Order: sequence, then structure tokens, then C-alpha cells
Amino acid sequence: HDFVFFDRKTGVFGLLNFGVHGNPYDSKRGWGSVLSYIVDPSQKIFAELKLIPISQLKVTSYNPNFVCDNFSVVLLENNSFNVAGKMEQTSFDLNFKVVLPPVTDKDIFMEVLKEQNPNAKMLLAAQEMNRQWESWVELPRLFVEGKLKVNKKKYEIKTNQGYQDHEGGCF
Repeated sequence: HDFVFFDRKTGVFGLLNFGVHGNPYDSKRGWGSVLSYIVDPSQKIFAELKLIPISQLKVTSYNPNFVCDNFSVVLLENNSFNVAGKMEQTSFDLNFKVVLPPVTDKDIFMEVLKEQNPNAKMLLAAQEMNRQWESWVELPRLFVEGKLKVNKKKYEIKTNQGYQDHEGGCF
């Protein structure tokens, strides 16, 4: 799972990644991972990685849940995800809810143009992204709400600038 959000009010960007690597059916050859990448309002980056032995992780091919002692991703009946965890510098308790249908990459580009005047670097980046992701044409819009703690500073997150890579089967 990739969960991404940007809260304009607090100026906080976050990417939370939950993965299963190796053989999830062999506890000697499988691992779970949690990556937390947070950018605070002063643009300071906090990045942490936690590896979890597969024997301590509850995952199944029947649902997208990812649960262990300090971390959980749980798909709720309302098609939202509760995402919680505690690392050395960061902790989070967030809910990601699909509130609007996905938009095309053209819609995203038009939104960016409304916010700022594009420069040559932005156009080159958009061109490269389109080249690499030409078959990837939709980006869901999720409402993200909850609490985030970064380096002992607490933030209340409330934004509609959220993304999740699998949308919980909503689309």
C-alpha cells in the first residue's frame, strides 16, 4: 500500500508505504516493511523504515489488511482505510476515505496550472511522468483525517489531497 497526503493548512506532506517482500507463506523468507516519509512545514524530511518478520505480520490475499504489533492498515466497511503506526520519530493515526471519483492526468495538469504558472522544469517533469506512466491515467481523491506526530510535534491532518494506490476496490 502507498498512502500519500498533503495538508495545505499544516503544510505537511506524508507518504506511508506498507509492503510484503519475499515469500509471505514462508516465515523464514518473508518480510513486511513500513516506510514513513514525512516533510514538515519547514521542509525538513523525516524518513524511517521498519522491517517486520512475516511471522509477526497478519496479511492475507483475501483482504488488503496489514496488521502487526505497532502498525495497522485496515479496510473498513465504508471503503475507508484506517492507517496507524508508531516509529522512532513519527506516529500516525489516519483515515483515508474515497470521496470523489478518480480524475484523469489531464484534470490533474489543469489543477496544477490553476495553482501556479508552469516553468520549463515543471513541463519537463510532467512530460517524463507521462512517458513513464502513460497507462496510468487515474488518480483517486481521498479525504484524509487524523493525527500525525513528527519529532514530538503534533499535527491535526484534515485534507482532501490524499491518494492510495489500490483504492480499496472502490473503482
